[in-house]
Amino acid sequence: MFAVGSRIEGMELFDADQTFSELFPKIIRSYAIDAMERPLEWTPPDVSAPPRFVQRIAHASAETYEAVGLGTDLRLRGHGIIAAGLIYEDSIVHLAAFAAPATHQRTDGSSSDEFRSLFAQRRLKKAA
Repeated sequence: MFAVGSRIEGMELFDADQTFSELFPKIIRSYAIDAMERPLEWTPPDVSAPPRFVQRIAHASAETYEAVGLGTDLRLRGHGIIAAGLIYEDSIVHLAAFAAPATHQRTDGSSSDEFRSLFAQRRLKKAA
């Protein structure tokens, strides 16, 4: 889980330590870029913020689709979060969850294209 100042920005979940270890430097760089785009703030998140973020993920609306390769593509949208992941053999292989911008906090079943666009914007920042 990553925070910039007092705000939880996102969470990455992997099923294998090795995968996490390989991707961790890239993930850290992406969140560091997010931090540089914000005013300097030294206040850490409240200790209740991480469990609340996880609860929003747990209560999000889920959609599943056949993945391009193996497994099932999972998409979640809830109050203040968007997430996407891959499920394979009943296990989450990877889940990436981000704090949703205030303009995208709807949970009314917005179109799949809108979700892909919003998630891609967050993901592209992370891939840089």
